[in-house]
Amino acid sequence: MVVSEGREIFHSFWADDESQEPDIFSQFVEAVCQWADFRILHYGRYETVALNRMKTRLPESLHAKIDAILERATNVLSLIHPHVYFPIYSNGLKDIGRFLGFEWTHENATGLQAIVWRKNWNKTNAPDIKAQLLQYNHDDCRALKHVVESIGGLISSDAPTPLGHARGAAINTADLRTSSRRSHRFRKIEWALPGLDVVNRSAYFDYQRHKIFALASKAAKRVLTKATPRRSRIKPNKVLQIEAKKCVSCGSRKISQLRPVKRRVIDLKFFSGGVKKWITVYLSWNYKCMKCGDLFVPEGVPSGWAPKYGQGLATWCVYNNLVCGQNMLRVRRALNDIFDLDVPQPTIFRFKSSLRETLQPIYGRILAHLLKGSLLHIDETEVKLRGCKGYVWVFASMDAVYFEYRDSRKAQFLGPLLEEFQGVLISYSSGEPIFPR
Repeated sequence: MVVSEGREIFHSFWADDESQEPDIFSQFVEAVCQWADFRILHYGRYETVALNRMKTRLPESLHAKIDAILERATNVLSLIHPHVYFPIYSNGLKDIGRFLGFEWTHENATGLQAIVWRKNWNKTNAPDIKAQLLQYNHDDCRALKHVVESIGGLISSDAPTPLGHARGAAINTADLRTSSRRSHRFRKIEWALPGLDVVNRSAYFDYQRHKIFALASKAAKRVLTKATPRRSRIKPNKVLQIEAKKCVSCGSRKISQLRPVKRRVIDLKFFSGGVKKWITVYLSWNYKCMKCGDLFVPEGVPSGWAPKYGQGLATWCVYNNLVCGQNMLRVRRALNDIFDLDVPQPTIFRFKSSLRETLQPIYGRILAHLLKGSLLHIDETEVKLRGCKGYVWVFASMDAVYFEYRDSRKAQFLGPLLEEFQGVLISYSSGEPIFPR
């Protein structure tokens, strides 16, 4: 279908058998190229693939014209797919065309049905079947024109544009409200059907074990209904008894023992083959110096305000949270299941801050190591925070990574930071230059 100055002109190119294919393609090329300034609109890659395949069977005198057709061809589907979202299940021309109000002459007309019609025509040469095929191709051309004109109406205006039928209007995605929070909002779920609420409340792993006993044996009932036994006291893996020989303040040996001190530290100990729970008990005394009067506990004994959980346990929890992608509640549950440790919920959330204080001196050494290297990759990524957003800048070499948080993507801070760097800098930033001029 050729559209010129609002008029539609149809050309049909029919081949009775395969030997006539080069002739009809040559006719097609000549018919198209008679227009001085043309643009080919097609839907999908079928047309360009077929024309490229037939190019090898056509005379060389037509190759330049075929190349011009391919250069001026536009796949409408490739424009719809990333930019226009129709409320239908596919991006097929039939689905979009019918959604926009276009109707085919034959209700069951499809590409598959066209193949069946052609096979039947090859056997019978019936004129009515040929007319059906020609009409089907005419309708496809009209449908594509209708789709292109509808999309053109969307582009010409930024306001919500009626699509010309009763199914609603088009809305620019930039005007849609986006959720300011990426995390889940805790609220009662609104189910589309009341029965789904019943199914959801019953959909957990041990529902049958705890709710259905009709077919269970008496022994199974006793196991499931008996009270959970109390846990025995955790035995320590190591007991350290520490005594003081002199005052920690003045160094005097005239000290006296006061009341006993007992501290227990729960930790995880890592071995070459795995990790296990490790409990250390410290036994000592409070001491008083007879010379300076100072009250103290020997060095090596955890203080009373020190956490009773070791750094290995905190490291294991933070690793599972950051690297393995588990939230802290699931990490707490894993501690209980694997190591039989019931860590209070507020305590497990404080592990991050405790490790930050422990690892703070390492940050400077990592950055200094990166600046002394010969290669440095820099990139930034956006992070969602409560009520706002920020950016994490990543500095990486082959053996080290350094992260730094910033409120914006502005790169002015990189100049002073990288002043001593003498190697090759690779940046993936698509915004402003790393070193503004």
